[in-house]
Amino acid sequence: MNSDLYNAVPRARLRSLLTGLDTALITARGERVEPLPATQQSLTIEHVLPQQWSTHWPLPAGDVERLTAVRQQNVHVLGNLTLTTGKVLNSSLSNAPWVEKRPTLQKHSLLRLTTASILTVPDGISGWTAAEWEADWDEMRIGARTVWLIQLALATWSRPKDLEETETPDGY
Repeated sequence: MNSDLYNAVPRARLRSLLTGLDTALITARGERVEPLPATQQSLTIEHVLPQQWSTHWPLPAGDVERLTAVRQQNVHVLGNLTLTTGKVLNSSLSNAPWVEKRPTLQKHSLLRLTTASILTVPDGISGWTAAEWEADWDEMRIGARTVWLIQLALATWSRPKDLEETETPDGY
């Protein structure tokens, strides 16, 4: 949940995870779309809350030291990561504030990973209206999206039943 996934997992593997999650979001109700190949070199990993957030992403009022630590912990987690197609889009988003980043993503992103869980409230997440979800991107939304993506991953790549009954030496 709080894993520094961006730094802990090789980029190619992380891109594979994100493209797999995007593929899992393709439904029969949507337009026909071919799944993205994880090897597509134009795919770049984007931090929605930027790595260099301090200039354009002010902290809420409160204990600055604690809030800074919480924010730093959320920068590289799964719920803050998405894919963009092309370095041009990624660099144009860069450290921009949410009020600039959101419209750019709305205008240019077709990936379900972004449209179905960053630009709109993910299916199954309650307690948010569409307007509330879209208004900001913060630690609460990152946490909710992280849980949602973990649940999606577990549903997409479930363990075989015989493995679930056998505990591994590491306790997994």
